[in-house]
Amino acid sequence: MGMFKTAARTCIAERPPLATLMERINQVLPQVKEPEMYATCAVVRITHRVDRAVCELDLANAGHPPILRFSGIDRKVFPFPSNAPPLGLMPESEFFSHTIEAGAGDLLLIATDGVTEVCDAAGQEFGIDRLEALLIERNYKPLEVIAAEILEAADRWGKQIDDQTLLLVRFSSWS
Repeated sequence: MGMFKTAARTCIAERPPLATLMERINQVLPQVKEPEMYATCAVVRITHRVDRAVCELDLANAGHPPILRFSGIDRKVFPFPSNAPPLGLMPESEFFSHTIEAGAGDLLLIATDGVTEVCDAAGQEFGIDRLEALLIERNYKPLEVIAAEILEAADRWGKQIDDQTLLLVRFSSWS
C-alpha cells in the first residue's frame, strides 16, 4: 500500500484527468513494487456545480469492485464497474473515466473486495447485489450507521479474509 501511495502522490499533483492519472500510476507503479504485485483502484473526483445545484463525479475504476451511487430520486443503485485491469499488472493498459451527476439525497459507496468477497459456508460470496440492497434499505440512516451495518452483515455472512474498507459520501442540497 505504501508503494501505491508513493506512486499516486508522484502523479496526482497536477490534477490530471482521471484516465491520465491511472495511466501515469500504472507506469510508475512497476518501478516501486515487486513484479507479482498489483493494485486495484477506484477514484472519484467531486466537483460542485454551483450553477446547477449538483456535483459532477468523475469516476475511474481499475480492477476494483464497482463504485455504487444510490440515487435519491430513482431510489435505486447505479454501479460503475471496473473498465480496466488493476494497476501495475499490464504496462500498456488503457484507462477510462466517466462523468455522472449527483444531487441531494444521493449516496456514493466504494467498498474493497474484502467486503464483497466474504464467503458463506457454501462458498457463496457476499457480493455486490447484497451491498446494493443494503444501501437501498439503509440510505436514510447516518453514514456511520450504514457503514457499521454493512460490515456487520458481511461479518454475519462469513469469515473476513481480506481488508474491509468502506467510503460513503452523502450529497445534500446547496444554496
